[in-house]
Amino acid sequence: MPTILTPEDADSHLGKLLLNIVPPNEVGNKTFTHLAELAGVSRNAVCKWLKNQRVPAPRVNKLIEISEGRATMKDFEPFVYNY
Repeated sequence: MPTILTPEDADSHLGKLLLNIVPPNEVGNKTFTHLAELAGVSRNAVCKWLKNQRVPAPRVNKLIEISEGRATMKDFEPFVYNY
């Protein structure tokens, strides 16, 4: 996965959204790896979300919780799917 310095540098709207919601890790970086750890999923799962531009519906509430008010269900609506 490439290094992304700011959420605005992400390749997709979903990538920007996910980087906006994740708090900085212990060294001050916002990463998809840190998001995966906080969400209780693998880094590969987050990569799959980004590739497919879809997030499983059961994961969205946890992502909103992680965001601490930086995102809402409405922000995720274009990317939610049921599996």
